Amino acid sequence: QPQVQRRLPQQEEPADSELAQALRNCLERSRSAEEVQSILTSARSSPSHLGCIVCETIVAATSFSAHLMSAAHLQKLIPGRRAVVQEWPGILNLDHVTLRFEIVPPSKDADRETDLVWQEYLDPTTSRPWWWCEELQEHRFDRPVGKKIVKVWG
Repeated sequence: QPQVQRRLPQQEEPADSELAQALRNCLERSRSAEEVQSILTSARSSPSHLGCIVCETIVAATSFSAHLMSAAHLQKLIPGRRAVVQEWPGILNLDHVTLRFEIVPPSKDADRETDLVWQEYLDPTTSRPWWWCEELQEHRFDRPVGKKIVKVWG
């Protein structure tokens, strides 16, 4: 009696599920957030806080990567927006949407930047400080390290 071979239907390689892709993206974002925190904290002399331009808040430096991954932070990013870039001059530029970043070497004008005067203000709604440089027409939520600061409140 001849043996009958049963052929099983050929199974295709399973395509990446949306969940698997989302998990990979989350892990990639988490690693990037931790790397950004590491670069920023090692580039500054003992930073205690870092500013976030998306949330317009100041976050403890040791929890900045957790903040970047938090639901509160992610909800403030506009869906479909291509980029929200925050710059830390002479350190790095960070796109909050993708969490991609580029290392930025110190500028040739670094000496000139140390001569700039930053005014420190207190946000009445959050009671947190922020800084303004009239010459640059620029505000920051992270303290300008190594710069001349004039307290405008209290």
